[in-house]
Amino acid sequence: MTREIRIHLVRHGKPDISRNVWLTRSEYIEWWAHYTHVGLAPDEAPRDATLHTARQCSRLLSSSLKRAVETAETLAEGKQITSSGLYVEAPLPPLWIFSWLKAKPIAWGTLSRVTWWMGFSGGQESHWEAKRRAWSAVDELTQLADEHGDVMLCGHGWFNRMIAKRLKQSGWRRDGTGGDAYWTCRTLVKALEEDEARLVTDPAQD
Repeated sequence: MTREIRIHLVRHGKPDISRNVWLTRSEYIEWWAHYTHVGLAPDEAPRDATLHTARQCSRLLSSSLKRAVETAETLAEGKQITSSGLYVEAPLPPLWIFSWLKAKPIAWGTLSRVTWWMGFSGGQESHWEAKRRAWSAVDELTQLADEHGDVMLCGHGWFNRMIAKRLKQSGWRRDGTGGDAYWTCRTLVKALEEDEARLVTDPAQD
């Protein structure tokens, strides 16, 4: 006999900070430091489909960063939330190149992510260390889903992708769609064999 368990990975809502600005390298470093601490933009509301999924979940978790916590609080509708640094976004190290360049945050972020992926961490968590953290996150989420039923994590675009990749490597499959936009939800599902011992009646209960 089998049963299915699901892990839903939600990207946080839109943060209360403008990306429509042109920044030098040093200005971007300051912008990113501020971004790390902001919450959601005013009047942010979840997608109906994501809110519906959250209502089906037995456990809601979030990254410990403010934008993820506020996303989880919006979706929880009073349910208890567990927040953890285990799920925070993989870092973007400050670049040491292109000091002459002026660009928007998305361009700086892309350049920073590429150099981080190639091995430059600037003294922060490395790509390999973030991978290992993603593996730990998968272990925790899998255990929670096995014990409690469907689980939802409100996290971040890049680290959620790292978790999803590890889940698929571990035999989970993608269920439905879901991308990288704010409030979108990736769902991964796995069929588990029921422990036959659980189906045996305890003689003491006869």
